[in-house]
Amino acid sequence: MAVENDFVEGLDPTGIVDISASQVLQVIREAQPQTNKMLIIVSESTPDVANNTRYTRYFWWKVSTKALKYYDTPNWTIVPVNDGAVGTAQLVAAAVTLAKIAYSEGSATQLLRINAAGNGVEWWTLAFANNSIAITKIAPGSLKTILTSDDTGAATLWRTADQVAGLLSAGVLPLSLLSLTGSATNKFLYFNSTALAWTLLDIGKLDTTGLTGNRYLGTNAGATAFEMKTAPTLVRVFNHTSGVTLVTTDVKTLTLTKPAGRTWAYLRVNFLVSATKMAGATSTIAIAFTWGTAPVDGTAVEITTGGGSGNTGMAMTSNNSDDSLKNLWYHEGIVHTSLVSTDIITLKATCTIVGGGTLTSPVWDFSLVGEYI
Repeated sequence: MAVENDFVEGLDPTGIVDISASQVLQVIREAQPQTNKMLIIVSESTPDVANNTRYTRYFWWKVSTKALKYYDTPNWTIVPVNDGAVGTAQLVAAAVTLAKIAYSEGSATQLLRINAAGNGVEWWTLAFANNSIAITKIAPGSLKTILTSDDTGAATLWRTADQVAGLLSAGVLPLSLLSLTGSATNKFLYFNSTALAWTLLDIGKLDTTGLTGNRYLGTNAGATAFEMKTAPTLVRVFNHTSGVTLVTTDVKTLTLTKPAGRTWAYLRVNFLVSATKMAGATSTIAIAFTWGTAPVDGTAVEITTGGGSGNTGMAMTSNNSDDSLKNLWYHEGIVHTSLVSTDIITLKATCTIVGGGTLTSPVWDFSLVGEYI
C-alpha cells in the first residue's frame, strides 16, 4: 500500500521561489484532511456545516452528553454500536434500568423469568395450583383471629371470632354445624353464664317472669319464633240416638262438631242392642263402624280399645222367653289422623241381623262422645 498523506495542503508551494508569510499561513490554515481521513470536532454547539462543508466528513464529540456523532444529511447522528458488539464486560453493574427493558412482548402483570430449558428468559404469568400454598406461608394476624375478605371483597382482613359471628344473618347457621361433643339424648344447648354447654332440661332454669297459670312455651302462628301460649282446655261433646227399632239391616249416622282451630283428641263410640225375648234359632247381630267424612268416607273405624265383637258381630241367645237380652259394642281411642282438625266429623253405624231367630221388640242405642283441645 502506497504512503498516504493525512492532509491536502491549502496551497502547494512547490513552484514558488520566494514564498511569503501569508502563503505559508495559507498552506497550513487551508489544509484539509484527505477524503479518506476524518477529524473530530469537540464542541457543545452543533457544527456549522453550511459554512464549513468539510465538516460533513468530521466526527462531532459533544462533551456534556459524551456522545460521538457523524453527519448524516441533514442531521448529526450518534455513531451506532454494531450488533453483538456490546458484551457483559462493557455494561456497568446495575446500569440497565427498567425503562430500558422491552416489555412489548409481554402482557400486563406478567413476570420475566428463566425458561424451563434454562437457556433464555421469557415472560410468564404467575399462577398457583389449588392447595399448593402452605398455611405456614401466610403472615399471621393477631392472636385467635380469622382471615376473611373485607366488606368490599377487594382485600383480606383478620377478624376476631366475635367479629365473624357479627357478619352472620339471623337464622343462617344450620344446626348440623354445631359440635355434638358433650351432648346426649334429650339434652339442649344453653348458656351457663360463661359459655354454651349441653345439659338436660331443668325446669328450675326457666324464667317465669310475667307468666300466669295454664300457659306453655310454643311457636307462633308463622313458626318463626317462640311465644308463651295459653294451655288449651279439654272440651267434651256428645251426640246420640236411642230407642230406634231394629230392622234386618239398619244404618245410623251421628256427627260431632268442634270450633275452628281446635283439635280432636279423643273418641268413644257406644252401640247397644236390646230385645225383650228371642224365640227359635240363635240370631247374630253384626255391627260395622265407618267414617262418613272425606277423605276417609267409608273407611272402617280402627278399634284400638273396645269390647263386644267389634265389626264381627255378636250372638243373642236365650232359653227363657221372659229374658231381656242386651249386647253392647264400644270403641274408644283417637280420631283418624286425617280428621283431627276437621270441624265436623261424621260416623256411621251399620247394624245387620243374621240368623233365623226371632227377636221381640229389638231396639238399638247409638252414641258418640268426643273431646277436643
